Amino acid sequence: MRHVQTQGLAPDGEPSRAEGITVWEARWHGRRVGLAWRWLRRGHRVVALADPMQIAANVPLAWADGLVLPAERAIVELNNIVHGLAWQAQVCHELDGGAQPRRARVALRPGEHRRPEVVASSADLLSPA
Repeated sequence: MRHVQTQGLAPDGEPSRAEGITVWEARWHGRRVGLAWRWLRRGHRVVALADPMQIAANVPLAWADGLVLPAERAIVELNNIVHGLAWQAQVCHELDGGAQPRRARVALRPGEHRRPEVVASSADLLSPA
């Protein structure tokens, strides 16, 4: 996956207490797959998901046989993906005025038997391209 955009605000003017959203994307069988989530910064290098139950995706996650994952399983898989990305470093880089965003190198591949096809886990999603 690659970083697309990060936006953040420090309501009290203190950068170490910023909040915002980040967007990442990848190509999967010719489709653009995107993920977005809210984050909180607490301290110079401490960035966390604002709500792990609120990760947005533009495609439903499905098993290899085409059955769509139930919401409670899909959010676990989305969290696995987010956990495997270097997104906290990217957020800090953006907030601290980094010139060029860094990219995470990721290759998507189909899932295994009874595992999600679009997203299996961070181990399946995050491999060198």
